[in-house]
Amino acid sequence: MVIMKARLFNLEEDYDRIASWYAKWGYMPIPRDSVPEYGVIVSNEDVELGAVWIYRMEKNIGLLEGAVMNPEAPKNLRKESHLFLGNVIEDLARSIGCKEVWAISKDRFINKLCDSWGYADYNKDFRVFKKEI
Repeated sequence: MVIMKARLFNLEEDYDRIASWYAKWGYMPIPRDSVPEYGVIVSNEDVELGAVWIYRMEKNIGLLEGAVMNPEAPKNLRKESHLFLGNVIEDLARSIGCKEVWAISKDRFINKLCDSWGYADYNKDFRVFKKEI
């Protein structure tokens, strides 16, 4: 039996390590100055397994962001952590006053997580636009 634990993300201590996880998966990390205030890292006794953040939006909505797994962690441990990660982010969302959690993604990993966490799929096709200003 694997014992999972969670802790809050610390920007100064954790950012570079987590950014390297994104890079190893071939993704761009959340820019340092855009990392949400609320995030968690899950681990077992020996290995950090994954991280996820939530933006608290107006009207008590949390927006799930940037879920990433440690690519160097054993695959079986990463998979075992998925449900725990979902429970932890929901607990965090409740603690900051969210009544709903949304995710907007076409990424297969994020979609798989949301399916396993029981999120309703409202739109099968979308586009995301970004402009730095």
